[in-house]
Amino acid sequence: MKYEMLDIFKRNENLRRLLFSELISVIGTRMYQVSIIWWMYQVSGSTSLVGILMIAIYLPGVLLSPIIGSYVDHYSQKRIIVSMNILQGLIMLMMGISLAVDQLGVYTLTFFTALISISDILLKPALKTIVPLIVEQNELIQVNSVQQAISQIAKIIGPVLGTLDSTAITLT
Repeated sequence: MKYEMLDIFKRNENLRRLLFSELISVIGTRMYQVSIIWWMYQVSGSTSLVGILMIAIYLPGVLLSPIIGSYVDHYSQKRIIVSMNILQGLIMLMMGISLAVDQLGVYTLTFFTALISISDILLKPALKTIVPLIVEQNELIQVNSVQQAISQIAKIIGPVLGTLDSTAITLT
């Protein structure tokens, strides 16, 4: 199985790109979540505001996930993936600019966080449904397993890097 997966990766550039971009995206999202929670607590000292921020992270998924799947099925997965990644990048840019000009407040951060969460909800099913379009049917189970493993590994690495980053910023 190990050698079969290597062969699949060697000959399928689209799969390599997809899995690498998913790895980077999930790591970045998890780093972001840890960092903003840390920032919110450092700025406000309020566990209540941290709780509201956590609601902005997770509530959109609870409310929108059941209906998003059918939406994604009716549109180009590639277009959704590209546009949601661009949207997330623009939101991050706006947050960075807001922070640089000292205008990133608690409510602005919560709003941006909710937007990131909503775009992530659109992104996840598109990433899952595009795989059958870029791999052979007989490779699908193996590729889905690797995709899931990469996602889980990124979900571990992201918070670790986010914690290290937040700690380093606090120490300097």
